[in-house]
Amino acid sequence: MLLTNKAFPALILFVLGGYAARAQDVCSISLQNDTTVCQGQTVLLEGPDGFPTYLWNTGASTQDITVSSTGAYALQVSYPSGELVTNGDFSAGNTGFTTEFTLNNNLNQFEGTYWIGTNAASHHPQFNGTGTGQFMIANSGYEAALFMVWCQEVEVCPQQSYTMSRHSRTPSVVDGWSSGRA
Repeated sequence: MLLTNKAFPALILFVLGGYAARAQDVCSISLQNDTTVCQGQTVLLEGPDGFPTYLWNTGASTQDITVSSTGAYALQVSYPSGELVTNGDFSAGNTGFTTEFTLNNNLNQFEGTYWIGTNAASHHPQFNGTGTGQFMIANSGYEAALFMVWCQEVEVCPQQSYTMSRHSRTPSVVDGWSSGRA
């Protein structure tokens, strides 16, 4: 899997196997105003509604905390969202991505070719592997080693965490860049 930038305000994803990415749908949350607390008083700091997980820099994992001392308080919220990658499991076949490889069901004929199927051995005599669904079968070889195998643009929000996964039977390189534009 490779991640790279094509000068778009999003992340470009490249992978060899099935791919998934999940993230928070909202790019920002509203925070309360700064509050002054006098000695002996407490203040309730309220996290935003609608998140299944909360983690304060105090170690508390509740939505709200009550504090009685001065300091900086930070809250991290997260939740799983819908799938961000289109056709990452190849169930829709040869759609939803771009590639520098050539579509060809006879992968033994040329390097730099790929096919979407369920049985790798039926497309190249030296390949093996089957699955319960379709997957990308690619013949890279030496000449196509630096080709972009699977590419897809995915919108991302600044300062957010994303969980990405991929499945590959062979080692692959993971790299990432973002365009840096909001």
